[in-house]
Amino acid sequence: MTNILTGMMGAAGVATSDCPLPYPTTPGGTPILWFAGDDVTLSGTDVTQWNDKSSSGFDATKLAASTNYATLDATDSNFNGKPTLNFPWSSLYELSGETMGDIMTATEFEWWFVGMATSAGAYNYMFGDTSGYWWFGPQTSGLYKGGDQHVEVSLALSTPGMFQLGQGIGGTSNLILRGIDGAEDDYGSNVNYYSGSWLSHGIRVGGRGTTSASYPFRGDIAEIICYTSPLTGDALTQTKCYLAGKYDMEW
Repeated sequence: MTNILTGMMGAAGVATSDCPLPYPTTPGGTPILWFAGDDVTLSGTDVTQWNDKSSSGFDATKLAASTNYATLDATDSNFNGKPTLNFPWSSLYELSGETMGDIMTATEFEWWFVGMATSAGAYNYMFGDTSGYWWFGPQTSGLYKGGDQHVEVSLALSTPGMFQLGQGIGGTSNLILRGIDGAEDDYGSNVNYYSGSWLSHGIRVGGRGTTSASYPFRGDIAEIICYTSPLTGDALTQTKCYLAGKYDMEW
């Protein structure tokens, strides 16, 4: 089954009118994982560790088998002058000791991504697990969900995007992906197909799998925020407005 989610372009614009001014400076709720470009450990411009800004301490370091480090762009003009990490070919980061079960449950989760792909490839995964059951990427080939729980987005190269992915969001148990203008695709309710195994899989940033050649991401990542359950009310508005205001994206 192939679905195309359109209307996800991240052109600069005014954030949603219901956002408070000044914009929130932190996301709402209690993230279980929070990566942003302003909290990294560097060796020159190489990112040796992406520091988790949540209270969990789930820091990400370069996989030993990975050839390249991600590098820091401290003032990325594509993202309102905010810092981003650029992932070249073969740059995969791991969360040592953490598993998918730490950032989601078998029935609920909510994740937010801000980034863009800069080079086309067979696959282009921004975030995933060690075994290839879960991954997300702003791919140019369309939005697909088969037996595995993977989400690929139809988004033009070098186009910034802001995405909300979750199960249980919007009052449904289905897997839902929303783009920056509220465009939505519903993947149905069979998200639990691999629930007996994938919760124990490791977590990867900049690709998926166990080697640097496993569908590596090529592009920029500004922010990743993960919750184990869906946001509602003020917490949802705060997260949406925090990202929209920070990166000057319309939602």
